[in-house]
Amino acid sequence: MKLLKYVLSHPIGAVQLLYCYYLQNKEFTKIDKSAENLIVFVVPEKNRISGGVMSIFSLATAAREIREVHGSEVIIVTYPGFRTYFKNKFFLSKETVYRFSQLSKFDNLKKIIVHVPELLSDRFHDSLTDEGKELFANIDEVSINILNQNIELMPAAEKLASLKKLSDRITQTTAHDSYCNQEICNKFRMPTHHFSVFIDLSVYPVFKFADKEKVIVLSPDKRDCRNKVIQLLESRLPDYKLVTVKNMTFAEYMLLATKSKFSLTFGEGFDGYLINAVVVNSLGFAVYNENFFPDESFLEMGNIYPSYDDLLDNIVNDIRRLEADEDGYMKIIDENMQKINSLYGYDKFMDNQKRFYSRQFDYYPEAGG
Repeated sequence: MKLLKYVLSHPIGAVQLLYCYYLQNKEFTKIDKSAENLIVFVVPEKNRISGGVMSIFSLATAAREIREVHGSEVIIVTYPGFRTYFKNKFFLSKETVYRFSQLSKFDNLKKIIVHVPELLSDRFHDSLTDEGKELFANIDEVSINILNQNIELMPAAEKLASLKKLSDRITQTTAHDSYCNQEICNKFRMPTHHFSVFIDLSVYPVFKFADKEKVIVLSPDKRDCRNKVIQLLESRLPDYKLVTVKNMTFAEYMLLATKSKFSLTFGEGFDGYLINAVVVNSLGFAVYNENFFPDESFLEMGNIYPSYDDLLDNIVNDIRRLEADEDGYMKIIDENMQKINSLYGYDKFMDNQKRFYSRQFDYYPEAGG
């Protein structure tokens, strides 16, 4: 009924959607539908870019690369409903996206692991059709893993109770070290494991300090003080161009980041807008957030502020000082990279995946915890 209403009210969009269905159906013929084991990654139904969405694609690719560990087919599907897309248009990936309803085509499943993003997890059960619920009911071993990529978006533990209607094997995996610990494990009463993230940035060029442009890249995140910060930068740094990352592909954003002298994130702080800039030898600024930064040592590096008030007081002088001091500029970048490399190496990332699918989790709920 919802699909019919959409077709009648959005004729152009409906044609695009039906063509997407056609492509999904065609590509689906290449999948082994007789598989007994399946790993499913759920993504939001809207074709979009975010650090979370990119990391889900990379996790799916990683799972496919270690099939010898889990022996499963791997598939990405959109959140239950009729809206969907075929390929993410914002970043390069070999992954195909399918409709959630296509999971019913697997007619021999005995084991399934479903990875659900944290912001969708509390309503996942209720979003399922009767057919979707029956799918899980007919599988011997159902595991639900919550992709806790942002602890601030993670629903309260009591709101996740509906997932137990689908399985008694509920786990969570984290994107940041800062909230992968025994305390978080006990709080949500489920095994907790660190997945981390890995995005290969080696394909992007690195500009020398002298060739970088007077551009400050701004993340699109909304903060109460965002306008105040932008007004300060515009008035005190009129020779700089401020560019907010919006309506760009990831490649377009990365080219902008590597050409720019500075970046500023209004988001999590220890996020892609900071890390990606540093990786391509551009200096990113952020405000410290204990929920995401691994530890307070980042406050000693010269590009991380303890508060937005401190940022407002110092960022202009810091930019003026560092734009004329290549050694100081690169020293901060090198300090950041040492920390980042210790956390986000590819081998470590892949080992995290292997241990998860071998059910060797980092933390288990403590009795009475």
